[in-house]
Amino acid sequence: MNFNLGELLIKHFNGQTSEAEERILAEWLSRSEENRKFYDSFSDKENIRQRLALFNSIQQSAGWQKIEGSIESLKREELTVTPASSPIRRFGSRLIRYAAAIAILLGCAVYFYWNPVVKGKDALKTTSSETELLPGGDRATLTLANGTTIDLDSLANGQLVTEGSAKIIKLSNGQLSYLAKPDVPSSSSAVAYNTLKTPKGGQYQIILPDGTRVWLNATSSVTYPTAFLEKERVVEIAGEVYFEVMKNPKRPFKVKTDRGTVIEVLGTYFNVNAYADEKSDKTSLLEGAIKIEGKLLAPGQAYTNGKVIATDTDQDIAWKNGVFNFHNVKLPEAMRQIARWYDVDIRYDEKAAEIEFGGKMGRNLTLEQVLKGLEGIDDMRFKLEGRTLFVIL
Repeated sequence: MNFNLGELLIKHFNGQTSEAEERILAEWLSRSEENRKFYDSFSDKENIRQRLALFNSIQQSAGWQKIEGSIESLKREELTVTPASSPIRRFGSRLIRYAAAIAILLGCAVYFYWNPVVKGKDALKTTSSETELLPGGDRATLTLANGTTIDLDSLANGQLVTEGSAKIIKLSNGQLSYLAKPDVPSSSSAVAYNTLKTPKGGQYQIILPDGTRVWLNATSSVTYPTAFLEKERVVEIAGEVYFEVMKNPKRPFKVKTDRGTVIEVLGTYFNVNAYADEKSDKTSLLEGAIKIEGKLLAPGQAYTNGKVIATDTDQDIAWKNGVFNFHNVKLPEAMRQIARWYDVDIRYDEKAAEIEFGGKMGRNLTLEQVLKGLEGIDDMRFKLEGRTLFVIL
């Protein structure tokens, strides 16, 4: 059912809803006890205060932008409640103050943020055996041309080492940068390669010697030269990597995956999901143009399984923006994302594989908070033993 719950509740408590809107609200209330409890919570001032504090503490993605306009309009209005005229209980005649009206809007954002739609008959429940597992962070290792491996998260910021003509700098925001002298092709120059690799629960950024920006998701890697001395700029990746390629028509940029996919780039923004446990590589284009196996992609398209398809690029790069986007995502894919970020192994019955989720949650949440956000199926629950998470029917 598509409607703006926040606006509908404010109109309802202000006595401004039509009969059709009251029927929509009544139907929504009848769908679950959770919906009724959510509705009732706005009669509690302490609950409203907590909702405001909660929303301030979690990541605010697109949901905030959608309600900003409504909040601005509230600043210009004084909301009062008329006597109840519908079968649904109202607050009575007391004033709904500006802060409470905002809390309704924010509370609705929190409700959908923490309780994504679950497509199925029941909802996921967690068990009391959960422990507090924290989300991933900026963790990676750098392997130099001579085989030396550097643990980046254990080192202070600043210059790390010099490789050929490049100085390798660790920045303050989980980012590595290469400062190289202007690269001039030379047949006598030996090309040195470095590899940046993230573990489970890790992510990192790197600025390559040509200025190209690269983001690595968990359990991913990128191998690249310390200076681009060839006619083509070529890097190799595994896992999931997002690129913002520095334009240089004289030196095309190419990305190679473990499966042999070759992506030809001039200068553009794109994401490559090349995890070994996914069915196939998927390359999604946000800006510019790329070519894969002779097929040219336009922004908003992806290449996977030998085909060019339309794709939701916001969902494809949600990880880069600090979000889990589970819209129309089936349980196995959602569990793979969770396993990589929280460094857990996940076991589930094949019967659960067709469960489909919806909604978004921040990747800065603890595992327990994420699992609570996925609750909704009565005959299924989560059980965490050590670092193994069981989805139990």
